[in-house]
Amino acid sequence: MKKKSLLPYSFVLPLSIIISLGISINFEGCAERKVAVDLVAYVNQEILDIANLEKTALSKYASVTGVNYKNEHDVYETLKNDVIPVYKRFLELLKKIRPETDEVSQLHIIYVNGSEMLYSGFVYKQQALERKDASYLLYANKQIEKGRIETERWRKKLMELYKQVGVKEGK
Repeated sequence: MKKKSLLPYSFVLPLSIIISLGISINFEGCAERKVAVDLVAYVNQEILDIANLEKTALSKYASVTGVNYKNEHDVYETLKNDVIPVYKRFLELLKKIRPETDEVSQLHIIYVNGSEMLYSGFVYKQQALERKDASYLLYANKQIEKGRIETERWRKKLMELYKQVGVKEGK
């Protein structure tokens, strides 16, 4: 029986839109300029440097869940050998990022919190599969879903901040 994917395609490749951005800035005020410069540096010099780790981990997870689900053993092994180690590295690097402005820092906190929820959900899921504990598995899946929702909120807030400070996609 195939299980519904907890991570839709748009989530598995979450930064593909951002990765392809060429960014230009229209400055209106000094404060907005500082936020805009910080935001561009945050995305282009920090997030993009580690985005491939997140993409790899989430793609591996998607390869054994949802419509790609075959058995618990494959999910367990993929979590243990691929998803958790790669996502852990991504999370470690994400936590080292220190934006300069309050606006970008607040945005970054959302991403870190969502990524921590995802990571703990992956770890809980591996443990639940190891123990064959259905209630723990349910908890793990809820944690993964909460992390997905929070990282989606980060993406939405990122786009809102782009617009607010005049950062536009280049052609």
